[in-house]
Amino acid sequence: MTTPLSALKKLQPKDSIWLSMETENNLLIINGALALADKVSIDWVERLIAERFLKFERFAHKVVEVNDEYFLESVTPDIQKHITQLNVPSLTKSSLCEILSDLWAQDLPRDLPIWHFYLLNDGVSASVLVLRIHHCYADGEALKKLLAVFSDEGYPAQLWMPEKEQSISQPVRLTSKLKTLLKKPEIIRDTFKIMTMKKDDSHWINKTSSKGKKYYFSEKLNLADIKSICKAKQCTLNELLVFICTDCIFEKITQMHNISGDLNIRVAMPIDMHTTISNSVSMENKFGMGVLPIIYSSKKSSETAFKDFLMASQKLKKSKQPYAILLMYSIVFSLPKFIRKICLYQFTKRFGFLVSNLKGNEREINIQDVKVDNVFFSVPKSGKTAIAFSVFSYNESITLGLIVDDHIDVDPRLILETISEKILEMSRT
Repeated sequence: MTTPLSALKKLQPKDSIWLSMETENNLLIINGALALADKVSIDWVERLIAERFLKFERFAHKVVEVNDEYFLESVTPDIQKHITQLNVPSLTKSSLCEILSDLWAQDLPRDLPIWHFYLLNDGVSASVLVLRIHHCYADGEALKKLLAVFSDEGYPAQLWMPEKEQSISQPVRLTSKLKTLLKKPEIIRDTFKIMTMKKDDSHWINKTSSKGKKYYFSEKLNLADIKSICKAKQCTLNELLVFICTDCIFEKITQMHNISGDLNIRVAMPIDMHTTISNSVSMENKFGMGVLPIIYSSKKSSETAFKDFLMASQKLKKSKQPYAILLMYSIVFSLPKFIRKICLYQFTKRFGFLVSNLKGNEREINIQDVKVDNVFFSVPKSGKTAIAFSVFSYNESITLGLIVDDHIDVDPRLILETISEKILEMSRT
């Protein structure tokens, strides 16, 4: 029986854009993993989903497409269909990274709400809980909110507020979007720059995309040490880590391909536009995006390169790029579906590197009386983007993650080890 359109919730362009932008090789699914201190059972996971996860009403909806537009249909999730238990030989770091690389390359059923839990047990050590949520439901901020909601420390009754029902909004006409732009000349300028942006030099690494992925996460890094480095260098934590990461990756790429000239690289950086962090059970996408231009040159000293990087970063912060890109997405979504896909694909070809930084709980948390030792995640890579770098802080430490298409001659493990060594060296000086 088909649900009448009047009973559906329309997905806004900032949510539905992620369904239009994904490809078979780059699924736009947010992936997170919790390393638990003890072994847990399927019953433990089922209770977590029923009592805490499904408090977010948005996850009790599946996505339906009607006339090239996306809607949410209310359903009663069959929890058992959303859990997979994997009994694996080993949960050592290298084994876990191989398992996650495989899981995070797989699609999720689209006839169900697009989220899934995996429980990893090796019969010896503690469990790892993996959660995957499609980006159309929420952005990376969801992982932060879920941790707060999952945790015993952040689970008081007053946390739960009713989720505001979204009315079925009528399709917004393209002319209204253009009128909005015309009122903001600085956004017009930045939108034009984005739309006319040339492809960067990352074609060395992303000539093709592949479904297979290579993922690796770093050892825990001391947050206080990194903050001390940032204070000394007068930069933000994000700026420091993005610079070191891109520098390590493109140093390796220039060596592999014998590149003697400069590389013009553009890094896509999600920018948090959540004005407040509320305690409601609402979920949505509130991230804009900025594109940071980097000129990599093996001839530059590290000090000069970092100075140039900071200047580019400051320029990005003062621009209206995040708003311009959100408006561009909204305009593009007003176009027919096949044109929409072409536009979005062409846009993602403009950059080959994606970075995301999320701040988690400052203190150790427990979930249903089980301690969480560590948290790591992977941001989804869109279109032709070949490399994605993630930063997650939890309990006074930071864990880095790197995911690349498996045909790229870049070893995430070696890159992250190099980054960790550089940070350690900086903290000593």
